[in-house]
Amino acid sequence: DAQWKLLAEHLELGKTAIFKYKKLIKIKTEEKDALYALGDIFTLNQLNTVIELFNDAIEHPEKYKKPKKKSDVDLKAQADVIQKHTKDMNMDYLGYQAKPTARKEKAEIETENKTDKRAQTPTKSEVIAKHNAERKAMKEEIEVLPKDSQERMEKERAYKQSEGDRIAEFWDAQKREQEDK
Repeated sequence: DAQWKLLAEHLELGKTAIFKYKKLIKIKTEEKDALYALGDIFTLNQLNTVIELFNDAIEHPEKYKKPKKKSDVDLKAQADVIQKHTKDMNMDYLGYQAKPTARKEKAEIETENKTDKRAQTPTKSEVIAKHNAERKAMKEEIEVLPKDSQERMEKERAYKQSEGDRIAEFWDAQKREQEDK
């Protein structure tokens, strides 16, 4: 079948024409010999093409051999061909063999995220120390200013507003510490 398909391609014929040629060759071969059948059916150019294909099949039989069983199919060769064609289209379906599994990647990403969060988010004691320093600096700024001045009132207002932020930050740090344990 594969040889007939190749013959159809090289002779630029359709399936029905090849089927008719196949039938005619069978009939003529039964009447006389095979060479007479070929000479009678094909034109000189077509006969040259048939001879070229026949010689090529003799020289390179592996090109025309079809595996009969699934066990004969070379999966590695198929994988290489698929890899070659999908690589050009940026569709690396077989790349999963070379890459670490998704679970390993997720675990690595999670550990990296945790270390990044730890580096970015201070602990409860660090938050307390930072807040004490901020509170102390703001109190000193307020104490230096005159009692009834406009600037002192603004600083006191800012101090009270930042107090809520400091409390929220403290509770966030405490919550993170409990989650890490």
